[in-house]
Amino acid sequence: MQHLEGGARRLTRIGVFYDGGYFSAVNNFYNFTHPRRSRLHLGGLHDFIRDQVAATEGVPLSFCQVVDVHWFRGRLPVADLSTQQLESDRIWDDVLMSFGIVTHYLPVHSRPGQVRQEKGVDVWFALEVLELALMNRFDVVVLITGDGDYVPLVRKLNARGVRVMLLGWNVTWRPFDGDVRTIRTAEALAREVTYRIRMEEVIGEDLDGADDPLREGLFIYRPPRPAATGDTARIEALGTEQTGRVANILESFGFITPDSGGENIFFHVSELSGMRFRDLQPGDRVTYVASFNDRGPCARRVEMAGAWQEETGEDTHEGSEQLPETEAFLTFSPAQPAGRG
Repeated sequence: MQHLEGGARRLTRIGVFYDGGYFSAVNNFYNFTHPRRSRLHLGGLHDFIRDQVAATEGVPLSFCQVVDVHWFRGRLPVADLSTQQLESDRIWDDVLMSFGIVTHYLPVHSRPGQVRQEKGVDVWFALEVLELALMNRFDVVVLITGDGDYVPLVRKLNARGVRVMLLGWNVTWRPFDGDVRTIRTAEALAREVTYRIRMEEVIGEDLDGADDPLREGLFIYRPPRPAATGDTARIEALGTEQTGRVANILESFGFITPDSGGENIFFHVSELSGMRFRDLQPGDRVTYVASFNDRGPCARRVEMAGAWQEETGEDTHEGSEQLPETEAFLTFSPAQPAGRG
C-alpha cells in the first residue's frame, strides 16, 4: 500500500472575500497608471494567497486550499446604463464565474444632483463573512478591502479562533485628469488582523519581478503586439481637453458624442462646471477632459463650449478615437497570467 505524504494532516481551509469597489479601484490603478499597464489576474492572486497562508501558517502548500470566494459590490439599474456598460458588466460577470466566485450585488440608486454611492453593501459583506466563516469552518479568512468599518467583524472572527489575512494597498497618484487620488487601508483595520500583506510593497513601483513567478502571476499576461492605428492618439487624448455634443441626458448623468468620433462618453452631473444640470440640453456643444473611472471612459470638468467654437467649428485640441470601455475588461480574462509558462 502506497504511503500518502502528509498522513492525517488537516487541510487549511481559506475563504476569500472581495470588496468589489475597493478592488476595482486598485485594478484600474494598475491598468491605467502603474508602469505595468495591466490588470490583476484573479487566479494568480488566489495562488499568491495560498502561498502566503502556507508560509505564515507553516503548512505545506498542498494543504492550503482556497475553498470559497465571494465578490460584493453595488450595481446600477439596467435603465441607467448604456449598451456598452451593460456589455462590460456582463463580461466581468463571466470572468468572476470562470473562477468560481460567488457574486453579491445590491442596487445603487441615485437622485438628480447627487453622486451615486453604495449603501448597505458593507453590512452585507460583514454578515456574510461572519456566517460563512463559522458555518464552513474556515481556518483563514482573507479580506481584500481597506475599510475601517470592518474592525468589529475582524474582532468577532478573532474571538472565534479564525485567523484573518488582509490584502491592502496604500497608493497615491495623479491620473490623467490631474486630480490627486488615493487608495488607503485603514490602520485601525490592519492592527486587528492576524496577517497583513502590504500589496503595494509586494508588487513594487516598476516592472521588475520576472524572476518571481508568483509576483508575475498577479498580472494578466499581455503578449507584445504592433501598435495599431489610433493607439497613440487614444493614449494622448487622456487628460486633454476634448470637444463634443451632448447626446442624451438622464436623471443624473448623460453621454457626450466626441467631435473626434468613436463611442459616446459618460459624464455625471457632479462633473459639470459653470452651469446647472437642468440648463444642459441634447445637442449642446461642450468641452471636457477625457478620463477614466471604475467603469471605463468618462468625461470630467464638463463645460459649455465657447461661442467662437460654435461659430467657426474650430477645436483648441486635436481630437482622437476614444478608448472603448470594454477593452479594459476584455483583457481581464481567465487567460494565462503573466509569468506562467
